[in-house]
Amino acid sequence: MRSSFVKMILPVAAFMLASAGAVATKTAGSNSKVIDTDGWARLSEGAPCQYVRSCNNNSLMVCKQGSIQVFAKTGVDDCSTTLYHSGS
Repeated sequence: MRSSFVKMILPVAAFMLASAGAVATKTAGSNSKVIDTDGWARLSEGAPCQYVRSCNNNSLMVCKQGSIQVFAKTGVDDCSTTLYHSGS
């Protein structure tokens, strides 16, 4: 008797858990916003970091301005954290 009760309840519990996970995943994805990050680069050897463009960090493509790779500024004169960008 007890094993038939467990066999009946276990699939229902698994379905409820899967449904809750699907709803939570969809809700988190729809609330996420893309925030632009300032992109900096050294335009010549030994030059300080200069603002180049904004990047949205919403892709696997490296953020570039023309052929120049753009980075996030992490210190007073440290622009070395790779940024990514979707679009042009």
